[in-house]
Amino acid sequence: MLGKVKIVFAVFAIVLMATIVNYPSPAFSESIKIGMVTSRSGVFQEWGTQELRGLELGLEYATKGTNKILNRKIELIVEDDTSKPDVGVQKAIKLLTETKVDILTGAISSAVAMAIQEKALEYKKPYVISAASADAITGQNFNRYTFRIGRSLRQGSLSGAKYIVDNIGKNIAILAADYAGGRAFVAAYKQDFIANGGKIVVELYAPLTTTDFTPYLQKIKNSGAHALMLFVTGANFTTLLPKQIDELGIYSKMKVATDFADIQFFKSLGMAGVGMVGTCMYYYELFDNPINKWLVERHQRKFNAPPELWAGHSFATGIALVAAIKKAGSVDTEALIKALEGLEFYGPKTRKEKIRIRPEDHQAMQGVPVVQLFKVPGKDYPVPKLLFLPSADQVALPITVPKK
Repeated sequence: MLGKVKIVFAVFAIVLMATIVNYPSPAFSESIKIGMVTSRSGVFQEWGTQELRGLELGLEYATKGTNKILNRKIELIVEDDTSKPDVGVQKAIKLLTETKVDILTGAISSAVAMAIQEKALEYKKPYVISAASADAITGQNFNRYTFRIGRSLRQGSLSGAKYIVDNIGKNIAILAADYAGGRAFVAAYKQDFIANGGKIVVELYAPLTTTDFTPYLQKIKNSGAHALMLFVTGANFTTLLPKQIDELGIYSKMKVATDFADIQFFKSLGMAGVGMVGTCMYYYELFDNPINKWLVERHQRKFNAPPELWAGHSFATGIALVAAIKKAGSVDTEALIKALEGLEFYGPKTRKEKIRIRPEDHQAMQGVPVVQLFKVPGKDYPVPKLLFLPSADQVALPITVPKK
């Protein structure tokens, strides 16, 4: 009888060991959940699509196609903010409370991003931004859970304002979209225009829904400006505004500069835009490095189109997220914050120096390219060519986090 008991116990022990070996604990088999809030509809729909595609490919590149980190599958859950802050907040709360994501990312609109970052603070979850560029995100609105991989507006103005004043003229007219991002853009460029000896002769804001820009453009045309600095965002600003600038003869009266957007914007400018200068954070032919080459080829194969502006930003975010999770060894919030602070990595827009996330304000430090538009055979739009790419040190972005 005792022998039978020993045999039964031995069999039970073998079965138990097999169960332990073949079925890992839930803590190690659960997926890593990344929640993305971006514009799948509304005025930023096209840019939201770019952001989503870039993030997907960034995660693919950084995991070498396995879609796994720490032997755990990545689950990307996407919610539509409809380009509105109140909706973005609702979707972020849903991801945090119902889906229980480990990390938040996304938001094209700075207004949406600033609303979401408050929820990241409330729920104590990391929020890593690709596109939204208002300086307040890593300045006045800073919290320890929010990080930005894309450039801030001030990084662009520090790169572009001096070039415009030195090479185009001192009298500057400004036309921007009337929302948080547009006003933040103007605030950044104004201080750097003035610091370099420029003068703002007219400063105008138009609603995102504007279809007729004539009243604004007439004031600019009569202002005596040497250069018109535009902040363009959303469908109307990137398609209707450039055509109306051309129709009113402003290109021939003054130099037009901007922070360049995507290929559709270049097409909207038409060949009248040849000669324009400005900053351009990403255009797929600007950067000659292996990472960008992979992105361009993979994006073309998967989506039958080259990567656009926000795809470049969010691709870098995908790389940063994978690197941070590996460095942290988990998705524990405190471990991720520690891993992200000071994280260094190469992205598709970098050449020799790595992008570095500054611990003091969680802003990714990087130079912003200054470009000029040229007519290129075979292209039906003016193509940006690099004038110079300042280093992160040359773009000495001030730390504007409020002192405690």
